[in-house]
Amino acid sequence: MHGSSSAFLSGIILIFIGAIGSGVISFLTATGRLGSSPFGTLGMATILALVAGAISFLGFMMILIGIYRGLRSIDDLHKDRFGRS
Repeated sequence: MHGSSSAFLSGIILIFIGAIGSGVISFLTATGRLGSSPFGTLGMATILALVAGAISFLGFMMILIGIYRGLRSIDDLHKDRFGRS
């Protein structure tokens, strides 16, 4: 159960990091403080938003892995106790 809870917690933390990053990108774009880049301000905001979205997606997948590991360990405990498959 320890691996499932750490994966679940890691997923939640990654989702928060992605959400905070997305909010910071939106704020900097709206106030015009994103700065100049080779891609232009809007292009850089799009790239950073994609990165924040990818981090959030990774967090969501980590939560699913945590749920899967937890259910798997419960199933293993059930098999050990009752001897059924």
